[in-house]
Amino acid sequence: MTYKTMDDYITEKLKDPEEAKAYLEAALGDYSDDPDSNALALSLRNLILSRGSVTTFAKEAKINRQHLYKIFDGQSKPQIDTLNHIIRALGFKMSFNIQRMKEAS
Repeated sequence: MTYKTMDDYITEKLKDPEEAKAYLEAALGDYSDDPDSNALALSLRNLILSRGSVTTFAKEAKINRQHLYKIFDGQSKPQIDTLNHIIRALGFKMSFNIQRMKEAS
């Protein structure tokens, strides 16, 4: 019997465009609720790795590879334009749903 690591399993599942879309939507929704940039960076890393290597993605997306690694390692937080560029390079488009937050009691 062959076993996969959790990372391998996630990477394999994210090759399906619908799975990738749902995963990205969940990651961005979670980030909106709890702005943990490390969790978002891990999600972006998984999406990128489902496409192949970070190096290949960086070249195709025209994004600095070292900057991607800094984001993944938590050394840098992605700015909105970088996040948008990554998401578009993954084949998606960002949109926003503005909701009024519950007022504190």
